Amino acid sequence: MDTEALIDLLLDETFEVTPTLEEELAREKQILEVRECTNPQYVKNLCIELIRQNQSQAKFIANTLERLAYFHSKEKERAQKQDNKKGLFSFLNFYKP
Repeated sequence: MDTEALIDLLLDETFEVTPTLEEELAREKQILEVRECTNPQYVKNLCIELIRQNQSQAKFIANTLERLAYFHSKEKERAQKQDNKKGLFSFLNFYKP
């Protein structure tokens, strides 16, 4: 995989995620519910599920970014080839009798 393409992709501003106000409020509500919980078994089960979910999502995101970087690098290569062809044709047209 092209490391430069992956870095370009990760620095792309389209991947910046800012939660909406509603999402932030929903998250804070869930946090308060967990803080107020007095059932240790519930908290243990919640932690276990969050660990599993986190691992699954991390793997999905890593695989998706890897594929996006691959296709991004292929697109850059294709665009570069197109630019090279245009440059060659303009060079050849310059020397037409």
